[in-house]
Amino acid sequence: MACVSLADARDRIQFGKPIASYQAVAHKLVDMQIMTDAARGLLYRSTSLLDHDEDCSSASAIAKIFATENNVRCADIGIQVMGGAGYSMDHLMQMFWRDSRVGPIGGGTNEILRNVVSKRIGLS
Repeated sequence: MACVSLADARDRIQFGKPIASYQAVAHKLVDMQIMTDAARGLLYRSTSLLDHDEDCSSASAIAKIFATENNVRCADIGIQVMGGAGYSMDHLMQMFWRDSRVGPIGGGTNEILRNVVSKRIGLS
């Protein structure tokens, strides 16, 4: 999704230069990269625990919550960067945007996974 937005921002010219060169757009693309890298780090942490036969239920829940909620945010940012073209049914970005909503719901809702983490840290 970030690759699609980035490619579009590099290709689309406004006022004589690519929109990716404008700070406001560049910051949105950087935020997408930060969210992706952070989600990947949480995933690696949970799989490392699993590889070492340690309890990874809380780490996995945290990774899933973070990744799916940031996927929704990235899809929203991607639509914003691409404007009307990204919202068009002719473009992949609208599919990413629409499909991102299933992540926080499928595979255990994020609200239920928050209960898993809450128990693990002694809140319930």
